[in-house]
Amino acid sequence: MRIHGLDGGQRRRHGWIRSSQLRRRCFAASGVAAMVAFSVADAAAQDVRSVKARYDVSFAGVSVGDFTFDSEIDGRRYTISSATNVKLLLGAFNWTSQSVTHGVVGKGVVPEAFELKYRSNRKKARTAVRFVRGDVASVDSHPPVKPSRRRVPLKPEHLKGVMDPMTAIMAMTRGAKRNPCEGSFDVFEGRVRFKLSLEAKGKRPIAERGNSGQPRVGYLCRIRFTPIAGHKRDKTVEQMAHNNDIEVVLRPVPKADLFVPYQITVPTGYGTVAITSRQVEIIGERRERIALSH
Repeated sequence: MRIHGLDGGQRRRHGWIRSSQLRRRCFAASGVAAMVAFSVADAAAQDVRSVKARYDVSFAGVSVGDFTFDSEIDGRRYTISSATNVKLLLGAFNWTSQSVTHGVVGKGVVPEAFELKYRSNRKKARTAVRFVRGDVASVDSHPPVKPSRRRVPLKPEHLKGVMDPMTAIMAMTRGAKRNPCEGSFDVFEGRVRFKLSLEAKGKRPIAERGNSGQPRVGYLCRIRFTPIAGHKRDKTVEQMAHNNDIEVVLRPVPKADLFVPYQITVPTGYGTVAITSRQVEIIGERRERIALSH
């Protein structure tokens, strides 16, 4: 196994916000957001060709950006791409990210490759991961992860039986006829190994513009984030790990036998990050269309 670059927010102070803390908080929030999208594996089983969606991103009740998601199924192969764009403090802080995942759909979902790029003001990074039969085969990170005594060592055993964030999405929601708020998922995004667990909290009404004919009641799930390795022992990670109020509302779409997230919320000490659905388009194998507007 080859691993390159792995060997070696937000905070107010006197009225100012430190960009380093803000950058780490945005990264953590976007990482959780990327985890909660669509059950493409079940979409493939139900002859769904593609899913395209747009979300608004808000911070403390103010719109600050958008998140887009696109998936394509071609036979037994899938491709998922996402993009995030966030601007805060009148443009003083900018965050953009893009990810793409390729893999195979069979009895389960098996990732083959995952790539994440992000830019924060003048800083940028890229991570590419290759998988073989559920294990990480190689990682290429630029710039390399800086050695730190506070960083939890990433060992070979942490890279076995894991999924990238987008593939974990597929395992997370396995069809719209069951409660999706259960289960846990082992995830590696190229630098950090963590576990996400879902717990049921009830149901919540869905506000829809127009009439899609799909249920207007969603499942409310608590998301628990447990860092395993590769992360720094710092306040940001500690707060995420002890945050019991990270939630997602998953809307069932029985016609396509999948769930789509209506809203995800990540409370922070400075306001809540919310990613809220605006438009979702599901295209079937025979080009039939399901459109959701929120």
